[in-house]
Amino acid sequence: MRLLLDENIPGHTEYVLRALGHDVFRPPTQASDVAVVRLAQRQRALLVTRDRDFLTLLPSTHAGLIVVRIHPSIAEDISRSLSALLQIKPARWLRGKVLILRRDGYELVR
Repeated sequence: MRLLLDENIPGHTEYVLRALGHDVFRPPTQASDVAVVRLAQRQRALLVTRDRDFLTLLPSTHAGLIVVRIHPSIAEDISRSLSALLQIKPARWLRGKVLILRRDGYELVR
């Protein structure tokens, strides 16, 4: 799966997702939220962030958004929850969806 990890997602998560075979990349340093959304759309990548502001910036068509809401924000917990979700939900199911990822599962927003 092609994933764009926002700057607020730990490097540990990037490492784990790559090890699982996902195509993972990052936006340029200090890119605006709008630029990040455009990059995800151009690359047809699922956007993963901890920033809820992205919920209001998404265009009508997108590859999907996962907002990580795991507290406390421990890198290993984020990596574990995200990789578990990506193992059970295929890219075609995630396409165009918006999810809030929590430690105990996820909430489908739209």
